[in-house]
Amino acid sequence: MKSISVCLALPSVMGFMIGLLTADPVRAGISLSDLNVDVEPGMNAPGDPIETFDVTWADLPIGLCYYPPLDYVQFAHEAGDGVPGLYNIDTAAGHAVLGSIRFSAVNPGWPTSLDQKDGTGFDSISNTMFATDWNGDLNIRDDNIVEYNPSGIIINAWETDGAGNDSSDGSSIDMIIDIAVVPGSPNRYFATGFESSQVREIALTRSGAWVAGTWNTVTSWPVAGIGQPSGIDYDSDNGVLYVSDLDSANIRVADLSGSVLGSFTCSAGTINSGITYIEGSAPPEIWVTDYTSLQCRRCEADAGGTPVPTPTATATPTGPSPTPSQTPSQLQAYAIDADPGKTMVHWNNLLNPGVWNVIGSTGLYTFYAGDFAGDDYTSMYMIDSGTNQLFAVDTATAAAALIGSCLPQSGQSWTGLTGTEGGVLYAVSTNLTMSYLYTVNRLTGTAAVIGQITGVPGVIDVAVNAEGDLYAHDIVTDAIYEVDPGTGTGTLVGFTGFNANYGQGMDFDDLSGTLYLAAYNADRSGGELHRVNLSTGEATLIGLFPGGAQVDCLGIAGDWTPPPTGTPLPPTETPGGPTRTPTRTPTGCQTLWDQPISISNTNAYANQDFYPPNDSYDIFIADDFTNPGGWYIEKISIDSDTWNPGVDLTCADALNFEIYSDGGGKPDGDPRGGGNPPVWSVGLDPADPMITLEAGTSGFHTNVTLTLTDPVPLSADTWWLVFYPTMELSGCGQAGRQVSETTNGYPAMVINPLGGVGFPTVWTSVKSSSTWSLTEQDFAFNLCGYGGVVPTRTPAPATATPVPPTATVPTGAPSNTPPPPTRTPVPPTSTPPCTTLGCQVYMPKNDFTEGDECYCDVLICNPGSQTYPDIPVFVILDVYGLYFFAPSFESFDYYRMNIAPGLTTVNVLPHFTWPGGVGSASGILWYAAMTDPAITELFGGLGMFSFGWH
Repeated sequence: MKSISVCLALPSVMGFMIGLLTADPVRAGISLSDLNVDVEPGMNAPGDPIETFDVTWADLPIGLCYYPPLDYVQFAHEAGDGVPGLYNIDTAAGHAVLGSIRFSAVNPGWPTSLDQKDGTGFDSISNTMFATDWNGDLNIRDDNIVEYNPSGIIINAWETDGAGNDSSDGSSIDMIIDIAVVPGSPNRYFATGFESSQVREIALTRSGAWVAGTWNTVTSWPVAGIGQPSGIDYDSDNGVLYVSDLDSANIRVADLSGSVLGSFTCSAGTINSGITYIEGSAPPEIWVTDYTSLQCRRCEADAGGTPVPTPTATATPTGPSPTPSQTPSQLQAYAIDADPGKTMVHWNNLLNPGVWNVIGSTGLYTFYAGDFAGDDYTSMYMIDSGTNQLFAVDTATAAAALIGSCLPQSGQSWTGLTGTEGGVLYAVSTNLTMSYLYTVNRLTGTAAVIGQITGVPGVIDVAVNAEGDLYAHDIVTDAIYEVDPGTGTGTLVGFTGFNANYGQGMDFDDLSGTLYLAAYNADRSGGELHRVNLSTGEATLIGLFPGGAQVDCLGIAGDWTPPPTGTPLPPTETPGGPTRTPTRTPTGCQTLWDQPISISNTNAYANQDFYPPNDSYDIFIADDFTNPGGWYIEKISIDSDTWNPGVDLTCADALNFEIYSDGGGKPDGDPRGGGNPPVWSVGLDPADPMITLEAGTSGFHTNVTLTLTDPVPLSADTWWLVFYPTMELSGCGQAGRQVSETTNGYPAMVINPLGGVGFPTVWTSVKSSSTWSLTEQDFAFNLCGYGGVVPTRTPAPATATPVPPTATVPTGAPSNTPPPPTRTPVPPTSTPPCTTLGCQVYMPKNDFTEGDECYCDVLICNPGSQTYPDIPVFVILDVYGLYFFAPSFESFDYYRMNIAPGLTTVNVLPHFTWPGGVGSASGILWYAAMTDPAITELFGGLGMFSFGWH
């Protein structure tokens, strides 16, 4: 651990915390349900129990599997004919039943006798589940496997035993118990059975239901220390299998060939009938279930894998890339923090709303209506409710570019906007008496009314799914409506079950078909993320937004299937070298500038935009070029490489190109926002048609060519080119640029804006001893285009100048309805009403800078008249996956107190002034919760707060 001497001016707790942040920049995911413990402190070894809870809703819970997209565990059980065979259980404390699947109810002709199931597995590529049935109904079907979507619609089915056996090689699986799916091309499937001591790998052909010759056995192997394999699950974080034993509490971690990598014990009773690994958990966590005790136990696990590497400044290629459980872009969300931040925000995990990254301020604009359109996630379309104008808001910078005037019906205010996969924009407006549906031209901003949304007085937002179905949220009736996109006719779906007011946003995740609702709950005085049941309208709470923020303009940037990664060159084939292939300098495009890759030094040097919490490792390389006359740049080609592990750049979420003016031998700005903005920039998905990826020196597709539809005009001058990928460290590793042997102009420059790599935080020569001390001064790139007279450039203003309002915005509302859409924000520092038993964490800000006042309080609400004696109150500081318990901030501690009626304040950190020179951090978390006196279960609601500093 690094020294914490820089923090001695702070109270000792905060000094320790800030010093700790420099020790380990890699933070894995965490489930809030980790707070619901019923064991002694010191859980730090494989097999240590975290929690045991009753499975009260099932008769015979045999198998289970974690479903990452919606953060639930699906239990399979032999419930009997005509009742649900699968239950979806919340991972959060309390483990509520979120839904169930009865196959006969959603699949016409499916026999009720086949509803019961005994095992499940998850395919993260197709977002489908596989379930097993150990005896079928012993009539029309014996043992079988079915593949189904999250709604329970069966896509494929295979019989593995009996007269209807669909195998192609004559093999069978008698009394199949569980199945694990290893996603790939093709998938790999591993199954267990009551009548076998072997784990069997099988191949499945997806040809529909009950098709002969569509499965076969690939191989089988015993698991050392396991007498009767029962539960099996695939850990996609580490690429291993977990296998449980029907005859003991033994758990084995095995590779995909059956070699045992780890061993520990965990049991929910006498029989471990099922097991699942919780992807993204930190520490690694498994659940096991016992169908005799009707209990489930959560235990710490031995992942048997390699931890995520810490970024380094130079390239050190390592082994193959692990298989990620899910592409990060499938779970990302963007939104507007309408109050108190008035900023654009982004969070990597859609299901963890308490941790987000602030992109930038929205300035003068009031955005209550916004969404993506089509598959372009570089910007969101948003309507400024103050000026009735449509903007394109950059998701990398929050910069707003004016498109045009966008007028609603007279007396109406804009409240919602949604975009279809085909790029159509629908908008809604209301005056809280009647609401209207429109289409909006995203090229001009012009709005065309479709019609009144009948019977829906106060539509606050609207969302469209992949099939084009429109749904609206009404804050007058607190209900969800389906809206006819052709006429505006509204049809009630059902009531959400909470009092929504002020900022509200909603959007679909088209991968799962789930509707997410960013809501401000007036009863709780806080912003929350919900998922909506489209059959009943009921909203289920997922989590709270930082500081109780009002969140609007929710957009989920993961509604598409990520393209497959490229195929590396065979080992015997020479990878691309310093000579460019013809596709990199196409016919008809004149070479304007060329710095070919070095023949003698093909190392890559770190150049990457990381995701939080690894922002301090962001590092960027810039190289200059000079044009003697006007240029129009049509193509830009970059040589680069990846490592730790090596991957194709299809793993990146964006490829970014920027050109800066010269500022005395170095760029006059940087990608983190220092200095002046670039004179030109673009960030594109690697799958964008303007991007071409080719094999680089390591064989991975890392050489990038950008072919522009609109050439970049540059007048005669010296300019600086910056290229970098935005790419997650976990699963994708690191990226860097490669040098050239040319000696053109100034030495290339490097900047590590937040200093995490240990390089200068200002542009510094790559030849400097404070950076890489390179012999070479240039980096490899090529510019292609044509010459001509380029007009003298006039930098665009940083933000568009708003046009005065041309429509009347309502300022009042009838006394019996909620406030109007021009919502007055709830002051973030106001004392919340005490209406719900539980804890809330308060700090004066979410982001601190030198000189700010800081403190931390926990407010405990007891809305009743009874005093609760001897209650443990846990206040836990989560610093990148390391937990410190107040008040001592040791590995385990808590307050014990009597909880009187009303609000009780616990001062966790006293008031102090935030010091300078402590670097930066984000996503630091507080958790606060009460338990019963025996510390066996939560008592009241859980509080959470996210903060950081710079």
